[in-house]
Amino acid sequence: MPKESSHKEILTKEIIKKEALRYYRWDAIRLLTLIPPCVLVVCAIIFFASFLNEIWYNIIFYGLLSLFAVAYIGLALALIIAVICIHNDKFEIFTDKLIGLEDEIDTFFRRSYRPTRYTLHFVSGYKYEIPKGINYKWSSMYEMEDDGVFRSSDVGDLFYLISIDRKRIRLAYNTKMFEYRENNEGNNKGRM
Repeated sequence: MPKESSHKEILTKEIIKKEALRYYRWDAIRLLTLIPPCVLVVCAIIFFASFLNEIWYNIIFYGLLSLFAVAYIGLALALIIAVICIHNDKFEIFTDKLIGLEDEIDTFFRRSYRPTRYTLHFVSGYKYEIPKGINYKWSSMYEMEDDGVFRSSDVGDLFYLISIDRKRIRLAYNTKMFEYRENNEGNNKGRM
């Protein structure tokens, strides 16, 4: 676990942009993987609705088709707007103090007792769900899995939080490990 006196990795807006875009890329892939199961469910409902009279069939068919299209287009537009905001530097970087750590165990789908969701809670009421997989991929010193980010965080730590709309925290960086600088001066090369 890094101590306050250990060497800190330099964090810049460019690094934050690259990492945020990497996560939005994964969101886009997840959004695309929703299409086949949704189409399958809609087709199954339409198939069973075809046994009803023509009026009910039309209501269900066009209603489900419209609902699916509106929901999917809404999600896609939200993703596109977020990416545009990141490209145009329309995100906020602010600090907040960690007041709680939460690890959830999901035993319904997986028969394991390893926590599957890690969440950090902050003084201002924000919470940050640590993304699964490798975090801080650009960092030469602090690249780690989600459980590593969780274990290296202590109540009372100060974090740099990144948000587009102040509703959801997109990224969080512990000040024990990272030092934010406005410019790239003295920046170590990212390997993203």
